[in-house]
Amino acid sequence: MTSFPKRLVRSIALGAASFSAMLGIGQPSLPAAAKDLDYRPATAVPPSWNRFAQLVQYRFQQGLGGDDEVAHRFHVFLENRVLDTKTVPDSLIVKAWIGKDGRVEKVTFPALGDSQADDDLRTILLHAPIGEAPPPDMLQPLHLRLSLSMQS
Repeated sequence: MTSFPKRLVRSIALGAASFSAMLGIGQPSLPAAAKDLDYRPATAVPPSWNRFAQLVQYRFQQGLGGDDEVAHRFHVFLENRVLDTKTVPDSLIVKAWIGKDGRVEKVTFPALGDSQADDDLRTILLHAPIGEAPPPDMLQPLHLRLSLSMQS
């Protein structure tokens, strides 16, 4: 039988695989409000963008499924939220900026209500080894939906 935390991690990973990739651009010359309006749904972008977004999603999954101290602490946070308060969100939209060197430069997401969990999730995602540069014409940030719901 799979342990509760392992089921949770698998649920996170499986939910992340069904990403909602709205790919946007954050141009420095645009006002902040305009930046979030310039995105495209995954169905309206070049195949290379979808492939890259899927790679990022996969790397984020790997980080969330890690067994290091930070990932473990984040798993415990999610487990406690599910068991104690049932307030864990079903999903979370993460905005990610990937540099030309293939490194995650920045991530943003709605606060989880716990500063340590926010820091842990940010650390996990920032250290995800993407391993390749985004397509040169790809709009950023990537908007990726991570599922945090429990699956039986």
